[in-house]
Amino acid sequence: MGSNRARRMLLSRAEAVAITMPSNSKPPAAPPTRPSQPGVAPTAPTTSKGKRFATGSFGSLEDPAELHVVYSVDSELLGRAIRLEREPLFVGRGLEGAGISTTDSQVSRLHARIRWDADAQAHRVDDTGSSNGTFVNGSRVKSSLLLKGAVIRIGDSVFLYDSASPMLALRERVRRGAKSELTVLLLGESGVGKEVLAREVHEASGRTGPFVAVNCGAFQPDLMAAELFGHTKGAFSGAASARAGLFSRAAGGTLFLDEIGDLPLELQPVLLRAINDGRVRAVGADKETHVDARLICATNVDLAAAIEAGTFRQDVFARIAELVFHVPPIRERRTEILPLLLEIGELSQEQVSADAAEALLLWHWPTNVRGIRAIARAFCALAVPGEALGSEFVAAQLPEALRLIDEQKSAPTPRGSEPAWNAPIPAALSRHAGSVAAAAKELGISRSRIYRWLRKMGVTVDRFR
Repeated sequence: MGSNRARRMLLSRAEAVAITMPSNSKPPAAPPTRPSQPGVAPTAPTTSKGKRFATGSFGSLEDPAELHVVYSVDSELLGRAIRLEREPLFVGRGLEGAGISTTDSQVSRLHARIRWDADAQAHRVDDTGSSNGTFVNGSRVKSSLLLKGAVIRIGDSVFLYDSASPMLALRERVRRGAKSELTVLLLGESGVGKEVLAREVHEASGRTGPFVAVNCGAFQPDLMAAELFGHTKGAFSGAASARAGLFSRAAGGTLFLDEIGDLPLELQPVLLRAINDGRVRAVGADKETHVDARLICATNVDLAAAIEAGTFRQDVFARIAELVFHVPPIRERRTEILPLLLEIGELSQEQVSADAAEALLLWHWPTNVRGIRAIARAFCALAVPGEALGSEFVAAQLPEALRLIDEQKSAPTPRGSEPAWNAPIPAALSRHAGSVAAAAKELGISRSRIYRWLRKMGVTVDRFR
């Protein structure tokens, strides 16, 4: 599918619907036939009287939790996002009234309930006696507290307990800032899609010239000035003819300088002059020429640390960072994992199994979109006609992901209620080298909750360093 269509799909899938039930609600009836209005049955959002969420915590009024349907054999349910309130939310097959009703044959008539646990100040999922079980982060549970980012498997449907995608707010800011002539700096890990966002800025800017992209780390330092600003014939050995630089080639459009943190220090003043005055001088030329190109830069380097170390100029940073956008990693916008996989591989959801979808959602994707692209391309290259992307293929391509999931499923579950090593806490601690503060910030929970989990498991943060 086209990139614009894919972006619209991602945005539409993140639209939230508020679901509530009366405070004295009972499980909805489970009739033998499916109601005439399938899927999620929305009602007006309300809050129970006399009760308050923990201020600022995930799942509170300030940071509402949503249940995202990221995979489902029920096409009318797929892609929905249900805002969770205080009232219980039931999941089942053929439910009437408020709740999540599905045609998934692997889901029981009354399968699970998601409710607010006032003591824990968090949402909890309860299995309500289902035939096929309820799974949280790969482990079957009877009842489990939910942490931000939890992956819930009910039948052949996979849900993500998370907030709204951060890309929604980011793309809105991008749309507002694109019409200006301000420079843009995109920050984020390698592979998060900074160039894609740069193209969106260009497309929304109204500029009619070309989008010219270049990786500053790909040039030889002694030739970078010629690449950026052009050169005259005979300016240096090998310059058999004059050549326009990237600034001139992007005239009327946008110049995207990726990995700007790799720009040599000696070239930074020249770049500063080009930005300030809109004029460049080709290597070997006597005169400057005017250029009109919108500048967008990107990096995964900590520029503040580079400035402190003296490898990046403060004045250059000030000029390239008039608008700054932080692009979050895939692990923080996991509702996009499966849509990206389908788009890149030109696959339908029917070509991906529920087991594979669950495994892909549980992986933390250290290489971001590049890892998803690798999986999609490998499957397209190796699959035979009619073959679905299953957990066996994921195991072959991402053995570490399946190993972690298998460890989660075999881990002991204390008192039959709380998953142990399958929770996002150990994964977040591993990603942040044992930093409790960083892990708590990512998960949207308090540091004391992580320390309680460490004591419960009998381990220290040293295990994750």
